[in-house]
Amino acid sequence: MKKNPMPQIGLPADACRMSGFTDKDTLELHAAEGALVFMKDKMTALEVAKAIQSLSTIASSL
Repeated sequence: MKKNPMPQIGLPADACRMSGFTDKDTLELHAAEGALVFMKDKMTALEVAKAIQSLSTIASSL
């Protein structure tokens, strides 16, 4: 049997609810050095603004 070197990632239901993700949303994975970010593939202007605020808050706490 061939080993899969990459881990499978599961998203906890509580985290998805907190993020506003539903089972109907398609998510995009954005990868950068040292970070993985999941976001909805289609967002309203208000959702984009909220996502930017959340990312800024996370960045300032690092």
